[in-house]
Amino acid sequence: MNSDLNQIIEVVNSIKDCDIQRKSRRRNSVDAKRIYTAVAKRLCPEKTHYQIGEAINVSHCSITHYIKNFEELKRREPNLRDAYKFCLEICQNMLGKESNNYMENIILAWQNLTMKQQKIVSDLALYMLDQNKEIEH
Repeated sequence: MNSDLNQIIEVVNSIKDCDIQRKSRRRNSVDAKRIYTAVAKRLCPEKTHYQIGEAINVSHCSITHYIKNFEELKRREPNLRDAYKFCLEICQNMLGKESNNYMENIILAWQNLTMKQQKIVSDLALYMLDQNKEIEH
């Protein structure tokens, strides 16, 4: 089995205090499997749904289902979103992988910025948007 997937499993198990390789329908375990799937898909895009599922003893169909519903669940459930962000950040650092999703980087860092820094980032984004509009015309 892939060592990157094993390391992601260890992080998620540790943070969610469960074993995602065991069959369980408990909410905490299912959420942990969702988080694992999202992190694995993000950090190991070369892995198939079959490989990601095999690592935690679920079918590729379950992986597809987790991925399909994860974004909506993340929007509605702050605890799931926060656990995902935390796992993602730890796994990125541990695996030496940088995110190329700049929006996600901003979201992960946003709450650690001061109000003044948040205003600067916001103003800069608006300025860049205006610059793009001028280029288009």
